[in-house]
Parts: sequence; C-alpha cells; structure tokens
Amino acid sequence: MQPIVAVKHPGMFDPAEWLKEGDGLFASARELRALWQVRRRALKRRLRAQPPVRMAPREWQRLEGMPRASLLLLGYAVEMYLKSGLTGVYRGCRPAMFERDLRRVYGHDLGKIAHEIDYPGARAQRSDFRALRQAVLFDARYPIAPVAGQSFHDQVNRRTARMWDRRGFARLCRLAREVRAHASRIDRDPDTPASWYRADFDDGGYLAFRSGGGLSPRITLRLGPTGHEGGDPPAYERLRRLACDAHPQIAAHWDRAAKRYDGDDKTVAIGRHEDPAPQSGDGES
Repeated sequence: MQPIVAVKHPGMFDPAEWLKEGDGLFASARELRALWQVRRRALKRRLRAQPPVRMAPREWQRLEGMPRASLLLLGYAVEMYLKSGLTGVYRGCRPAMFERDLRRVYGHDLGKIAHEIDYPGARAQRSDFRALRQAVLFDARYPIAPVAGQSFHDQVNRRTARMWDRRGFARLCRLAREVRAHASRIDRDPDTPASWYRADFDDGGYLAFRSGGGLSPRITLRLGPTGHEGGDPPAYERLRRLACDAHPQIAAHWDRAAKRYDGDDKTVAIGRHEDPAPQSGDGES
C-alpha cells in the first residue's frame, strides 16, 4: 500500500501535532501580551508620578515590539489550528500532495483554510482572518512600506493602533479558541460520524473518498502514467466513471463533493472545464 495521510502517521500528518504546536504558540502569545500590559501600566504610573520620563532605547523597543510579537504568535497559532483540520480534508491522499498544497494552495491564507475545513464562522469572521494573515505576512514582521500620497507617520500610527488594540486582541483570542474547538471535533464527533474509502490502482494511482466527520464530502483522484490517455489531468468523464465505479457511495456524492485531481506538480479541481485549484501565493515564508 502507498503512503497516505492518516491519523496514525506522526508529525505533520497527525492533527494532534498541529493542535499541540498551536497550543504552545497561543499560550506564548497571551503570556507575552500580559507581560506587555504590565510594562505599559508601569510606564503610565511613572509618567503620572514624575514627568518627563526618559526611556532607555531598549525599554521602548520592548514596549513597541511585544504587542507585534504577540499578534504574530497568535496568527501562527490560528494557522496551526486550521491546518490541523486540513489533515482531515486530505485523509487518504498522498503525503506529497498534502505538503505541496500547504505551501502552494493555502500558505498563510487563513480565510481560505477556514472555508476548506467548513469552519462555521469562515464568512462572518473573514475580516479577522484577513487581519491575522496581514499580521503574519507584513504588519508584525516587516517595516512599513510607504504609500505615495499618505503620511508615513499616519501609517505608523494606524499600525500601532492595530497592534495595541486590547479589545481586538481579545476578540482574536476568542477566534483562536473557536477554531481550535472546530478543528478538534473533525472526525471525532459521534454526532457526525466520518467514513473513508481508499483504493490503490495498479499503475500507481489512487482514489480517496471521505464524507461526514464535520467536513463536506471530498473525492481525490490520481492516475499513474498509463492512465492519462493523452491528458493530464485525464478527461472529466473518465475520472467520474472511474470514481463512481469504485464505490457505490461515490456516485451519490459526486455532484456535491469537492473533487480534486492530484497531479505531478499541482492540484487541479475536477470539473467539466478542469480549472486549476486556486493558488494562494503566500508561500510558507
């Protein structure tokens, strides 16, 4: 049997490992934020008691850097929780497909992953997912890129306000907890039992089908070098017949299931026009 993404496999193919990574990042984000609040309040007391107060450069660097670092850690924590759910989406697929799509399809696009794992708040909370993605990609990592026609100082002040927003950080922490709770229920909720089917083809291809478990049904196909018949991906009707003939449940789910072809260098949405699966472009930097 070929290697597959499965719960029993260690490391990045085990959803519990992603949750564990996320928990460490989440705890660090909250502790760093709490320490920053203590230092900030202490500075306010000093300013009220004996103005003016001269701050050492290192003291200001901590005051400015800690909220950014806490938001960066929080963004990564939510990303880990979301990607824990992705292991369920790719259950039964090639590990190489999962690793490739993590980088090329999803990257740091938290909103896209939330939609992929059927997180209930994916649409309502998309602005928060965008804010965390922006923090992970730019706001909490890099200097500001000046924008023509805008005051650079105003840009700095707006970013500082976002980083220092106490209520905003608390809201994003609630989001992290909700995402974790959703991801931890995938394939583990007795009220929504999951089923999986995997078939290996003689030429090295495979079929992976899943339904239930808190996720939308998904069908993944890959044909070996003898099964393409002149096309990569193979023709839509050939894939549909192959999948539906493999297992009786697949025919009932075909029209509403997410369908993907695991190609050699990219993942392709299986449809009558066979458009490529959307690419994130974030990468894993």
